[in-house]
Amino acid sequence: MRLSGLLLLFVAGTALHAQNDPPDTLHVSTQLVLLDATVEVKKTGSRIPGLALADFILTEDHHPQTLTYLSTDELPLSITLLFDVTESVMPVLHELANGANDVLLHLKPTDEVAVLTISSHTYLLQPFTTDRSLAFAAIRRAADTRQTNDPTFIYNDMVHVVRETALSTIPNSRRVQLWLTDGTANREEDFLSPFGGRNGPKLPNKQDATDALLRSGQVVSELIEKSTITTRSMGQHDRTGDIQAFADLTGGPVVESSAPQVTARLSALIDQIRQRYTVGYKPSDPKPAGTLCHVELKLSDSFFTRHPELRPKDLTVRTRTTYYR
Repeated sequence: MRLSGLLLLFVAGTALHAQNDPPDTLHVSTQLVLLDATVEVKKTGSRIPGLALADFILTEDHHPQTLTYLSTDELPLSITLLFDVTESVMPVLHELANGANDVLLHLKPTDEVAVLTISSHTYLLQPFTTDRSLAFAAIRRAADTRQTNDPTFIYNDMVHVVRETALSTIPNSRRVQLWLTDGTANREEDFLSPFGGRNGPKLPNKQDATDALLRSGQVVSELIEKSTITTRSMGQHDRTGDIQAFADLTGGPVVESSAPQVTARLSALIDQIRQRYTVGYKPSDPKPAGTLCHVELKLSDSFFTRHPELRPKDLTVRTRTTYYR
């Protein structure tokens, strides 16, 4: 089934509109919810290709839903590339800049890219563009950014990144935040004032960042830099797992890398994002706008009947677990 033409569509919460239906248009009377998903073997991380619509079952708030749409690599990507410019990540970023053209070759001409740097604040180097020369120049500028000793405020960064990613220019695209970071962040209150942050400026907290992300329908993916520099540089105010938690919440893939591997790993991560399944369904129960819905996507019994060598505990379906109506 091909998705095109007139469609009132919610891509995990983002409304899209078009006009003048071609004959093969998929029509829906209310909203169609689309979820990106990857099916992986837990032990190896290898993906399961070639799945059909009947291989999935889905529930929303524990109520079974009828899946009506399945595709792979049909919708274009709007990728926000986010580069941590703190001490531990800059050596990796320099290595990535040398291979940036190779990375960008893994995008289709219809995909668009924005480039930002992150630390205690975000800085937009390149708004969304399909011009690869502009994207390449922005990655080079990110690598040439003066190294900062600022802390990394992930929640503040997330709120700003959600806003920038929402400015994607391609209708019906899959909006993905792709973070290159060391996976550590700081407690904002420890840096904003000597009184635990009470008298300092108020920055977004974890709930603010989580709510903004869920309402956006965006997917978070992460390339984690793992080096001896990262381990040495972690201080008493550092915490790990923030970006990992956001990736888990939205179902985005996460991989680890180091400087010699970063170009190949980032290229492979983009391929992995592209090759994810997109499944769609029309919710069976009407709910007010703004309702937070919980979804669970699993493999069907018929899949395991056809693949007796596999068991449910051997596989994981990585997708978002909530969305807003």
